[in-house]
Amino acid sequence: MKKIPEKLSGYTEYHAIKKSMKVVVYDCKHVEEFEYEWANFISTFDLSGNEWLGSLYADRERWVPTFLKHRF
Repeated sequence: MKKIPEKLSGYTEYHAIKKSMKVVVYDCKHVEEFEYEWANFISTFDLSGNEWLGSLYADRERWVPTFLKHRF
C-alpha cells in the first residue's frame, strides 16, 4: 500500500482510486466480498491494464487482511 502514490499517481482520478482501493483492501470482511469489490474497483476505474495492480491481485493471499485472518 505504500507504493500507491508511486504506482498510481499518474491517473487523473488518483485520489478516488487511492480511497477506493483502501476501502476494498481494509473493509472487506470475507474473501468473496473482496473478490467482488476488487473486480468492481478495477472496472470502475478502468484499471485492467495496470500491471502493478495485476501482480498485487495475483499475490492477494499474502497481503490482503481478509485472507490473512484465517492464518492466525
